[in-house]
Amino acid sequence: MSVRYTRGADTMSRTARIRLLAATAFVAFLVLVGLLLSIPFLVSDPVVVVRPGSAPALLSGEGFPVAAAQIQVGARGEFMLYLTFEQATDDALRVAVRMPGHGMATPSLEVRAIGGSRFQAVGQLTMPGRWEIEVEFGELGQSFDFILAEF
Repeated sequence: MSVRYTRGADTMSRTARIRLLAATAFVAFLVLVGLLLSIPFLVSDPVVVVRPGSAPALLSGEGFPVAAAQIQVGARGEFMLYLTFEQATDDALRVAVRMPGHGMATPSLEVRAIGGSRFQAVGQLTMPGRWEIEVEFGELGQSFDFILAEF
């Protein structure tokens, strides 16, 4: 019994395998690109990244939405926090800044009124990373998260 070797059939199957491999790689690439492009749609509330020395950043808050917050961080971590309330309040206002991932916290910040329902607090951030600002007044409270970039 003799085995016959056909060179044409072998070449076509090799070409078909290369095409199948190329098509599979292309589909995998498209799936990866699709997943990467869908990330912004999957993240419901992205955390603001604050860069030292840049313009004030508007922070989004969680909790009872009664205040808007803006923060501006200097080149060495010093910051100014501006809070604007929907309505003027006479309740005691407490602002604390902490880094939940490291258990670090600053003492309660001194808050001063700068007119109407606007307040300002000044403090110092010691390192880059995720920070949280907690604002409490009366029985209401709100927290603001942000990520401090390298400085």
